[in-house]
Amino acid sequence: MQNITLRTNKLAILYPFVFFAATNMLIRAWVPFFYGSWRTLLIGCMLSIIVVPQFLRTKWFLWIALYSLIIGINWYSGDMFFNSPEMVANEIANLFLFSSATFYLFCSKDNRCAKWTYWTMFLLVGVAAIGSLLVNEISPEIVRNQSLLVEQGEQNVLYGYYRMGLSNYLLPHGIPAIIPPLIFLIRQNRNNKWVCFSAIIFLVFSLILVYLGGSTTVLILSIVGLLSFFIKGKTRNDYGVVIVPLLIMLPFIVFPDLAANVIGLFSGEISETYINHFQDLADYSTERQLGNTASRMDLYGMSINEFWESPIWGTNNPMSLHSVFLDRLGSLGILGMIPFIGVLVSFIRFVRLRLHGKEKTYFDITVLVMLILLILKGIGEKEIWLMFFVVSPVILSVFSSYKTKLNSNR
Repeated sequence: MQNITLRTNKLAILYPFVFFAATNMLIRAWVPFFYGSWRTLLIGCMLSIIVVPQFLRTKWFLWIALYSLIIGINWYSGDMFFNSPEMVANEIANLFLFSSATFYLFCSKDNRCAKWTYWTMFLLVGVAAIGSLLVNEISPEIVRNQSLLVEQGEQNVLYGYYRMGLSNYLLPHGIPAIIPPLIFLIRQNRNNKWVCFSAIIFLVFSLILVYLGGSTTVLILSIVGLLSFFIKGKTRNDYGVVIVPLLIMLPFIVFPDLAANVIGLFSGEISETYINHFQDLADYSTERQLGNTASRMDLYGMSINEFWESPIWGTNNPMSLHSVFLDRLGSLGILGMIPFIGVLVSFIRFVRLRLHGKEKTYFDITVLVMLILLILKGIGEKEIWLMFFVVSPVILSVFSSYKTKLNSNR
């Protein structure tokens, strides 16, 4: 895949609009056709087949195809994790659409499409942040508590909030993927005031969403991403700037009550807010899944136990729904995890081969943060894969000084 060069396809300009329609709740609420996101993902997959058929001949796609076959078989055999055709289709479509889009953006050098993607994602996060702030004034902590409204039968109220621009709970979980790239963009484009200013605003919108989302894991991983501001050059010490604080903060991610107590030392108001978030999550998890147990470690242990019950093939039993990696490991076993990891490795290798200098360092930090997120959180939806697979590498490369120098020499 290293030497592939694709022609620019004019239809590729539709990619940013597909991404926006699939993830922006304002559009999905006002246009009923887009509310079922599977339709938009299907359109995006068809677009990829037309725009970049070359992707179908890569090892990257073969991993996706093998993974798709395995989860399809699991669903057919009565799997209680991949328990519906829609869930299977979404899993396949997410990986295929965002992988193929990234493949096109880097191999075609279609800078127009890449810039459109950047500005569309800027708009996506901005609309979600502003809309969520407005709705939060009406219904505090609504971003996190949307599921409670659904369980109480108040879907119409939630639908009305979406029409006001409220973000779903999934979008903030994709934000840690774009914080290190945005820091890079700010630092590398100080002479380009328009790009630098847009990146600062983009970062502010992103942090607003993280705060309103109320997830401690996302908050801490976002803080870790912000530490990339102190990176000075392409040295091993750069990684230490992020890794050392990450190791210190990791216990607070795994044990949320510890984080709440530490926050309480600085602000009783913030502590009370986050303690309420933790209690809501514990109650919600307890009622739906585990009876009297709400410990995060117990939730992880549930999926790990399923894995040990059948390490090779996995089991068809329910999973904890609290870890993307562990849930799939328990459901699919080693056999199913090999192609899933193959997809991730293909993506990481593909992007790293096409980044230069500090871009690689910031991308490595993004990968580290997102792998931890995928281990510790059970949210593996389109918002995560869009931000990780498409938006983060686009931000790192679209206004790259390396590309500017390269183009000026042609």
